[in-house]
Amino acid sequence: MRNALQELKRERILSSHKGRGTYIIQKKREEEISSLAGLSEEASQEGRKVSSLVLHNTLISPPSYVFEKFEMPTKGMVLLIERVRYLDDEPYGIEKCYLNPLVDIRILSLVERDFSRLSIYKTLKDEFDIKFEYAQEIIEIARLSQSELRMLDMKDMNYGLLRHRYTYVAHNKCIEYVESIYRGDKYKLKLVRRSI
Repeated sequence: MRNALQELKRERILSSHKGRGTYIIQKKREEEISSLAGLSEEASQEGRKVSSLVLHNTLISPPSYVFEKFEMPTKGMVLLIERVRYLDDEPYGIEKCYLNPLVDIRILSLVERDFSRLSIYKTLKDEFDIKFEYAQEIIEIARLSQSELRMLDMKDMNYGLLRHRYTYVAHNKCIEYVESIYRGDKYKLKLVRRSI
């Protein structure tokens, strides 16, 4: 019995903590990162429910690295939509999305939308007919801040998966920069590589 429990812990099916006992670890959501889609689209294909708590939906003067990628004049403004994302009513990640109005001026109108249930990608693709060409991502392990730990309802783990994504449309124009932090205990990435 003891060997079986150890094997289940090694396979990350069970976890045990002194004073709290042994419990089943929930299955992590697996994302295949070879396609360019938003969380809402992917989760709905899996039959899961996505909702968001909108922290900010406002025009701001962005950080310098966003100015640079967006090729903006120094006094330009961008749209920031920051949300805590929930998957099946559980906190899953925090996303900061910067959108470039120089690519499409209609982006400015999104400041009036409620993105607690709406998908940013679906709005851009379906309503504005914007076609994404490609994205560049950097993915790393990061320590969560105290406020991130609180928003994600994490007590036992203080690391998450940090993703930086720049999304491009035609003519190499960067329309979006997203900085996301996801719970390490709920999320894993899958990459399919093909032979050349």
